[in-house]
Amino acid sequence: MRPFCRITPALGARKVPLVLFFHGAFGSADGVINDTNLVDFARNWSWPGGTSEGFVLAAPSGACLSWPRTGSNDGYHWDFYHRDLGSSSTNPDVALAEAIIDAEVQ
Repeated sequence: MRPFCRITPALGARKVPLVLFFHGAFGSADGVINDTNLVDFARNWSWPGGTSEGFVLAAPSGACLSWPRTGSNDGYHWDFYHRDLGSSSTNPDVALAEAIIDAEVQ
């Protein structure tokens, strides 16, 4: 398991969309929350048609990896060398996204 930030609007009994936001290389989940306006959007976004406001924002952190190539820097990355996009995936990043989606659906 890895950390992720989760922001929700005041939901009540209504359902809202889930948005997964994946940071760039060397970023982190808390960086997405601290360095963007996504928290405000998650709480206040008005969808066309006025059927709902806001969305659930989930921003996971990549794993601390050392990429297998010359000149790469260690840090928080997404594991694109482990290519398994099946369902359920053995790629740890895809599996994390699946777990977040499954938890939010429930």
